[in-house]
Amino acid sequence: MRNSLILLFCAVFIVGCSVASKPTQIVFPPTQADWSRTMEANKLHKDELEFLSVETCAAPCFLEITPGVTSESEARVIISNSKILSNCTEIRAAGNGISGIRCDGIGFLFREKAVLAISVTPRNTTAEDIIQKYGIPDKVNVILSPLPDSPIRSSVVFLYNQLRLQINFVEIDGPEYLIAPNTLVLRITFNDVNEQELVNGSGDGISTGVWKGYGVYEFK
Repeated sequence: MRNSLILLFCAVFIVGCSVASKPTQIVFPPTQADWSRTMEANKLHKDELEFLSVETCAAPCFLEITPGVTSESEARVIISNSKILSNCTEIRAAGNGISGIRCDGIGFLFREKAVLAISVTPRNTTAEDIIQKYGIPDKVNVILSPLPDSPIRSSVVFLYNQLRLQINFVEIDGPEYLIAPNTLVLRITFNDVNEQELVNGSGDGISTGVWKGYGVYEFK
């Protein structure tokens, strides 16, 4: 199964995962402890979309860090000096050349001495919030996640290519995915150019499509 769309921050931040060679993504489910720590440590996380709107630079740049442009060393200095970020810890993913820093619910991934991606794990952000902020997505992908001896699960990803932005929604049981205004966002990620191209591709377990309004999106 191709891991590109739903998998970019799980093993890097929570557990060690093995990642398929095609993309870099890894799924990590946020825990209640993560949320509590994030909300207590950084009051700006009360509204994650407002937090992402900190006017330091335009997306896909965040806090003067741009995936694919900012070097790892430059990003580390910015993160270290930031008055917004807190509780930062080092993360290193075994075997895939990726390292990272997690600051509460915000992750910064590095590869080949450059910033690969920036990801925010929101608490209560919904599909409606995303569309109001970023508009209609360029693509809507449905991803199936079949596991041995488990029911098929599916998730949906919104892609905004000019912003190099991907929005991952929570997984549900079954091959059909209902996108409603209150569907919860799992992760908000800004990618470098190459990663955004990868997540735009199709492959095993991925069905690409376009926005057709709220409703059911099927794997085809």
